[in-house]
Amino acid sequence: HGGDWDEWDDESLQVRDFPDYFHQYRAEEAPGAPGLRRVRKGGLTVGEEHDFKRLNKVVDKAAKSFVKASAALFEIRERRLYRAKHKTFQAYCESVHQISRNYANRLIMAGKVRAEMVPIVTKLGLPIPDNEAQLRELARVHGPGEREAVLEATVEIIESEEDGQLTARVIRQVVDARLNKNGTKPATRKMTPSMRLEKAREKLDELEEVFARGEDPKKMLAALRRVLKG
Repeated sequence: HGGDWDEWDDESLQVRDFPDYFHQYRAEEAPGAPGLRRVRKGGLTVGEEHDFKRLNKVVDKAAKSFVKASAALFEIRERRLYRAKHKTFQAYCESVHQISRNYANRLIMAGKVRAEMVPIVTKLGLPIPDNEAQLRELARVHGPGEREAVLEATVEIIESEEDGQLTARVIRQVVDARLNKNGTKPATRKMTPSMRLEKAREKLDELEEVFARGEDPKKMLAALRRVLKG
């Protein structure tokens, strides 16, 4: 009967259309915010509330759909779609999905790395990392070229083993070797603008928590300034 949208695996079928009249009905009662733009409880519009429910379901299925969960978490965080019921992104992650904010941010970063690598490794016939642990190791080196080299070296290792499989352990082994040539770890690289932005987002999340607890934000503000200055 279609009452449970989870029964429809094809997302193109998970659409509920309404006639134009529906969106205009009683629109005059909310001047300037008709239809899907009408603001609901918690500061969300009807459209945002619908998006939150849809994206929240995707995150619930993280174990089955890592890539979709990463993209959904990113959108929830960036648009603050959690704000109707939760003051901060951390509160949303902990109370709804029982994961920490840091882990959610790692999932988001892993999803970005995977999306970046898929077109490259597909052309080269290399295996595609498909879990957060493997992608977290790849994220330790910077740029698609470096990550491609790591995967190529990883494939050489697993092909030489009798039951070799792509695992986070093997990727970590290759990454460590590249970062510790001649037994010396290379000097810390200067943070790129994208790295600095990601770090600033984490500090902003922590700053939200400080305000929510009514604590003095001076230390967090100072930390945020240091990140932004690079």
